[in-house]
Amino acid sequence: MVKSGTLVVKPHSRRRRWLLLSLVLLGLPALGGGLYYLGQQQAGYDRLEVAREREALLSRIQALEAERDRLRDRIALLERSSQMDREAYAKLDESLKGLQDEILELREEVAFYRGIVSPRQASAGLRVERFKVEPQGSGEVPLYHYKLVLTQVLKNDRIARGVVRVQVEGVRRGRPEVLPLHRLTPAKDGENLPFRFRYFQKFEGDLLLPEDFVPRSVTVEVRPRKGKRFKESFPWPDGAGGSGGESS
Repeated sequence: MVKSGTLVVKPHSRRRRWLLLSLVLLGLPALGGGLYYLGQQQAGYDRLEVAREREALLSRIQALEAERDRLRDRIALLERSSQMDREAYAKLDESLKGLQDEILELREEVAFYRGIVSPRQASAGLRVERFKVEPQGSGEVPLYHYKLVLTQVLKNDRIARGVVRVQVEGVRRGRPEVLPLHRLTPAKDGENLPFRFRYFQKFEGDLLLPEDFVPRSVTVEVRPRKGKRFKESFPWPDGAGGSGGESS
């Protein structure tokens, strides 16, 4: 008698397969991570070593940034020091020019007194020793300062008395014009400058020229009480708004 086989399906066999499949799927990431870590170890990769190198690089960056800031401060200090040096040099140069001008003026004074003590012309008597005009202030205002010196030789013991008349000759609106000193001085000096001296006398003051007046020369007329009158003409100096050389 032939017996037919019977297939018996047990429900727990299907659940077992799903359970095994789930375990395999869950284990794959862990297995991959383990293999990756194992590969890093075999390749010489050390997470702690990388962290130490990173910290070292960060420290180096901080040190370089601090050095950069220090150099920037040093550069700023040197720039300020250079500016101070330039300012100090400018002040010294200005002082030097002032000293040179003072030395030149003192030399002129020495030459002036030497001319009185040892005159080149012993019989010259009363004369105009010096006349000078210099611009004052900015070039926008035609203001000038004049200096006039009268002398007579030392061996002449008498006192010189008289007056001096000063006139500025030039061109105004295309026509020649002569302006007396009293019309040009802000102090409104008189038409004549009186003098009384034994050896020398100095005169000085400001000249305010009209804006449309171009000076060319200055005439100084000396009128002593005793003796002959005489005139001397001086060209208007360069650098003082006209042509000619410095009057002296």
